[in-house]
Amino acid sequence: LKMYNEELDTINPFSIINFSLSIINYQLNTMFSNKFYIITLFALLCTVTACVDQDFDEPPAESNDFELPSSIISIAEVKAKHVEGEFEKLAEDAAIRAIVIADDESGNFFKTLVLQDESGGIELKVNTSGLHNEFPIGREVYVLLDGLYLGDYRGVTQLGGALFTDSDGSRNLGGIEDIFVDQHIFKGEKDKVINPTIVKIEDLNSSHIHTLIQLDEVQLFEDDAGAPYADAVNKFSVNLRVEECDGDLITLRTSGYADFADEAAPNGNGSLVGVYSVFGLTRQLFIRNLDDVFLTAERCDVDDWVEDELTDLLSIEDLRTDFRRGTTVGPADTRIEGVVISDYIAENITNRNLVLQDAFSGVVVRFDEPHEFALGDKIKVNISDLEISEFNGLLQVNNVPSGNAAKVSDFDVVTPITITIADLVADLETYESTLVTIEDATISNEEGTTYKGNATLTDASGSIRLFTTSYSEFANTPYPTNSVNVTAIVGQATAELIPILSIRNLDDVAGGEVGEADPFNVDFQNQTDFEDAAVDGWQNISLKGDGTRTWLARLFDGNLFIQASAFQDEQPEMDAWFISPEIDFATQTSLSFESAIAFWKHDGLSLLISTDFDGSDVAGATWETLEGATLAGENDENYAWINSGTVSLAGYSGKGHIAFRHVGDSANNTTSSRLDNIVIE
Repeated sequence: LKMYNEELDTINPFSIINFSLSIINYQLNTMFSNKFYIITLFALLCTVTACVDQDFDEPPAESNDFELPSSIISIAEVKAKHVEGEFEKLAEDAAIRAIVIADDESGNFFKTLVLQDESGGIELKVNTSGLHNEFPIGREVYVLLDGLYLGDYRGVTQLGGALFTDSDGSRNLGGIEDIFVDQHIFKGEKDKVINPTIVKIEDLNSSHIHTLIQLDEVQLFEDDAGAPYADAVNKFSVNLRVEECDGDLITLRTSGYADFADEAAPNGNGSLVGVYSVFGLTRQLFIRNLDDVFLTAERCDVDDWVEDELTDLLSIEDLRTDFRRGTTVGPADTRIEGVVISDYIAENITNRNLVLQDAFSGVVVRFDEPHEFALGDKIKVNISDLEISEFNGLLQVNNVPSGNAAKVSDFDVVTPITITIADLVADLETYESTLVTIEDATISNEEGTTYKGNATLTDASGSIRLFTTSYSEFANTPYPTNSVNVTAIVGQATAELIPILSIRNLDDVAGGEVGEADPFNVDFQNQTDFEDAAVDGWQNISLKGDGTRTWLARLFDGNLFIQASAFQDEQPEMDAWFISPEIDFATQTSLSFESAIAFWKHDGLSLLISTDFDGSDVAGATWETLEGATLAGENDENYAWINSGTVSLAGYSGKGHIAFRHVGDSANNTTSSRLDNIVIE
């Protein structure tokens, strides 16, 4: 026993217990009447078991702690059940058996496990954090499929736990909620090894998606080497460009939340290991941590595009003129040159396109796959025998092979032309696909207070649409008020050929102020995910649970909203209030908002009104239910946004406040309530 006590860190604790039990059995058989021995040995057993950690990290070698389904099927068989753009609910007594190849420990994967078996890989969405504690890399898992859903995102098949409807009516795939994880994911053996597939970039295909791969003889672009993997300060993801020595390219994408985001990317040549994925047509590699990076050898010389094969340089202005005269194919042995004025990194343009401008004119260059040319790169493009056409009114060189373009230099600057909106619209084709500056203008947006979607830019001469894609890095950034100078690319949109401007990044907007938002028109787009909601003029108060559960800002699919739930609350009860600024009922006579619920257990959300709330004593004020609002409830789909309708305040006089209250408890009443787009007018 002394030997066992000295080696508790290395001896199986069950062996200690079994050894002690055998001694007790012997003593009981031979010295049953000796109470001293019995008491002593019982105390010894209690001492030994008390010093052993009962929370064992290692589960049984096989999944004996749950009943196996009738069949184990491969990941490839599961993915074959999915039709792109659709959602399928799985209802079969089957499971996949796979190895975790990526978890959330480093922060480069979020609420996701990447699983791989002998047939392929898949992303499993799980709506909880700390997954690596239970399901680390190398853990064998069984995933029971009954009740799960298949979906896809930008070309990648995903496995998740629920469907919900976004505010724009689109349906999306959500993760397995924490409460249901132990009903679907079961642990097998640990420390299983998946060896990465060594592959060339040009040979990557859909069968490699969400599998572990290894790229050899690769290096970061010289411009990217030494840069941080991501923006750790602003928590922005960053794309770094990786090239093979034979010239093929892939994007190394890293989250700003990765614990290595601020580390400098190496400058050498060698190997990269990571999880392969795609974003539309962009090939992407995600490393799990810095142990996946082996770039220590001397850099190689990447073959340059051979300019000697091109004998004629055609100006972009001449290219546009030739198209107007009927030319639809690029002349033989011809190239164009210019400076890239678009910024694919900020994602306000598809990564297959760039806008190229020379001294006088501009044109869209559309590649047959994602490109890696950065804002300010001067490039040359072989347009021989390529299609010259228009798309939504914009002239483009279409389906350009990546080998037809090469960088001449970087950090070139194009000086924008300063022009009024009226002059621009009057001569749109001249300025199409060029950089312009509009001075002394203001920005407005009927869809909210951010750049996302169709904002309007107005100067003294007129107005023009300022368009920002929903997936751009700055879509949810509030635009400044007051006068601004805006630099942007001139374009057209939709079949109606509506004139538009598109900024490249936030540096294109100078001046103005991001002033105080209208406290009676709240869309939460200036909030921070996973932080307590903090809206000017509004109070976010918890009356129970020591203030630990208030309304929390949450982000999904580019949209911010607030949410309240007692799920997994450490306190017995929660009572969260989101209280408006003081309302003048003489001028503000109506209210509207959107609400949603998830995993209904109870009706926790209520809408209240008070005319005697003094701004501080919530419990001491008189609150009554504000009638006439439609609230999301038991019969609504998870996450589906429900419009309240117009709620009349006309029956009240003087001044007062309205409040959104959510009550619940972690034992039984765990419904999640969501709020968005609150308007009082």
